[in-house]
Amino acid sequence: MMAVKEQLERGRAAARGWCTRASKALQTLLELPTGSRVQLEDAIADLDKRLDTLDLVQAEYELTISDPELLGADLDKADSLRSGVRAV
Repeated sequence: MMAVKEQLERGRAAARGWCTRASKALQTLLELPTGSRVQLEDAIADLDKRLDTLDLVQAEYELTISDPELLGADLDKADSLRSGVRAV
């Protein structure tokens, strides 16, 4: 059976991937000259939902890191990704 930390790593990787996809979809929509308000609202809602999921998985994963230096490095990576997808 897969260890809890490994399951969280896989879940976090999937959540990161979905956040990146949602961010790219929103960016593409913003670049279209004919995008509708409803489409934008849906894309923003999807990105927010994906970020909420990532935040939950990330918080659970952080609880498995006992080394303060590793935790700090992981927090920096998580912040960088989150800032990147929200920069759209």
